[in-house]
Amino acid sequence: MGIVVGLSLLLGALLLVVERQGDLAWPVFLTWIGGSVVLAGLAIVVSGLRGRTSGALGWLAVLGLVVGVPTAVWQDDSTRLVLGDGDARTVSDGTYTVTQQDVAEAGFAVRWGDPTIDLSQLDLSDASGTSPVEVPVELGAGDVTVIVPDDVPVRADVQVLAGSARWRVDGEDREIGGVSTRPVTFENAEVEAGEDPLLVLDVVVGAGQVTIEEN
Repeated sequence: MGIVVGLSLLLGALLLVVERQGDLAWPVFLTWIGGSVVLAGLAIVVSGLRGRTSGALGWLAVLGLVVGVPTAVWQDDSTRLVLGDGDARTVSDGTYTVTQQDVAEAGFAVRWGDPTIDLSQLDLSDASGTSPVEVPVELGAGDVTVIVPDDVPVRADVQVLAGSARWRVDGEDREIGGVSTRPVTFENAEVEAGEDPLLVLDVVVGAGQVTIEEN
């Protein structure tokens, strides 16, 4: 089990390096999941030939399929997760402070990494209850933090394929996690009090964690 996990991590690091160099023709997350399932399958075959059960390796392979299959389907051009075919910004690490509405509405794709998307200074002057600013965020693998402005009606529609989502707004600390969870909606105090949201997050977590917190 330890050898398979170690090889999987090495594969992920190698794929990330190749992807950064622009030489990877396939999505890095799905390639990593597929390679890890192959490694687990080979290890299960070897264990079977040695007269042993698959044990934790079987669960690892099943988890890889549970995560990889729906992600592969939803990332097909005809069924994207939450991002369309526009000018979504691909981010990986560091802090990205967004002030312009059109940039925010184009969305953010986090294929791999631990970035912070800071929306606390986003211009919401043109937003209204009937026309809020909608920001898609798509996390492939990693740990992303989204900072939302204080004293502004905010709603977040979140779905987790594998991992967790944490809501840390208005003193709340709520978390959902698991595999292929149902969509969950988080609302701050202003929305719960009856105000229409001016900022709406549409978040899908492939594998990893997203944290939504106030400025």
